[in-house]
Amino acid sequence: MIKTILLFIVSLFLICGCNSYSDNLPFTYKYSIESMGNFKVNFELNSDSTYKISQFNYFFDRLEGRKRAFLKDGKLTKQEFITFQTLISASKIERLKDTYGFEDAASEREIIFMIELIRNGKSKYVSINSHTSNKFPKHFPDLIKHTNEFISEKIN
Repeated sequence: MIKTILLFIVSLFLICGCNSYSDNLPFTYKYSIESMGNFKVNFELNSDSTYKISQFNYFFDRLEGRKRAFLKDGKLTKQEFITFQTLISASKIERLKDTYGFEDAASEREIIFMIELIRNGKSKYVSINSHTSNKFPKHFPDLIKHTNEFISEKIN
């Protein structure tokens, strides 16, 4: 009986330990927001706390007859990285469906969010139409909001 209990506790410890360990594995978090034909913003965060942002204004580029892209890269502060890492982990991206809000035919003016999380050699892609009424895990909207605020802060 004691051996069974001990075996159960050790197994539980190993399972919990493996799950928390996976959150500390090297990762790449990619986020993109796009209005087809109007604009696109890409954000990439790596586990070494480096980031890249690119912004394209297709609408104004067509009007002006030239292409301009805003590009920025840098390194997060320790606190910024911890915030992102915590939100990414709490968002449970790996458990999300692949698509949300594409049940109806999307119009050209829809805003699309694309998220990719690469961890442990595996990629998880999530595409979201902005007009979806789906429910997401508790911290996922916080991750999206924080990502958008971070991008805005760095672009301006």
